Amino acid sequence: MGRVALAMASLVLTLLALEAVSRVAVPQWQALVPQRLMTTDRNGGLAGVPNFDGRVASLYGDFDVALQFDARGFRNPPGADPAAPLAFVGDSFCQGWGITPEESFPAVASAQLGVPFYNYCAVGADLRDELGIVRTWLPKGRHATTVLTITFENDVLAYPASSDDGTPTDAVQGLSRNPLSRWLMNHSALFDVATTLARQSTTIVAFVHRMGLMSGIPIVASSGEESIAASVRMVEQIHAAVGDGPFVVLVVPPRPGQVEFLDYDAFVAALRRAGFDVIDPRAEPGVKISTIPHDGHWDAATHAVIGHRLAEHLAAIGAR
Repeated sequence: MGRVALAMASLVLTLLALEAVSRVAVPQWQALVPQRLMTTDRNGGLAGVPNFDGRVASLYGDFDVALQFDARGFRNPPGADPAAPLAFVGDSFCQGWGITPEESFPAVASAQLGVPFYNYCAVGADLRDELGIVRTWLPKGRHATTVLTITFENDVLAYPASSDDGTPTDAVQGLSRNPLSRWLMNHSALFDVATTLARQSTTIVAFVHRMGLMSGIPIVASSGEESIAASVRMVEQIHAAVGDGPFVVLVVPPRPGQVEFLDYDAFVAALRRAGFDVIDPRAEPGVKISTIPHDGHWDAATHAVIGHRLAEHLAAIGAR
């Protein structure tokens, strides 16, 4: 018993020492974990914390930017109108993770077109979350332009046939983690640094997606349901929910080094066969994708070129 007690005491002291080192080495640790700024909306769907005012930062110091949300929990300029003629739906890529709001491609495209926009993008959202956001927040009966951003490596999943059974989405369930985990997230630099390092590993990310451990929905369901077809079906539901008006799908290719279990080109082709207007950055002339180091999200330069190309596309199809 004495040896066990000594071992336990040594473990506790080691963890305390690592905690102290983490706090000194990574002073921005409280800005690393995106779950801090996420919550549920009035209908139990995924959204940002209303009126959030804080910062998000890189573990490696690649970015440290201010992040503010409006009263609905979305990143928008002051006074943005939810009924704006241009709406963006998606996840952290279209929210502009790691860059200023003015640098994000929604802001760039809006400025080039001279058209107001509203950003309905939420960190960690998959297609089912985005369907809930659209149904909750977009004004009914609108006739405006909608740009849906799909992050290939996170969003193309074997979604169940029904999305109306009232079951919370996996991102929402992830916010209701056990009390110990939430306490550690809010109070332990060591915990936040360790989980952030795990998210940086493309191998770990690929594995948890393959098994359905991150989203709860695997890439391939046990029933054998094919995820590309299931994801196209979800896009069709989002399209039906946003109302009339031009609808453009912008696909975010896998980040560099990501293990690909699915065929990216096959997904893009499936969207086009379903009749969707798709922008594929890999196939766009003159578009070179660059990302924030150690992160994988698009950097400001990529947002600028995507925003410019998107504005040209929207102008060409008369989406004003």
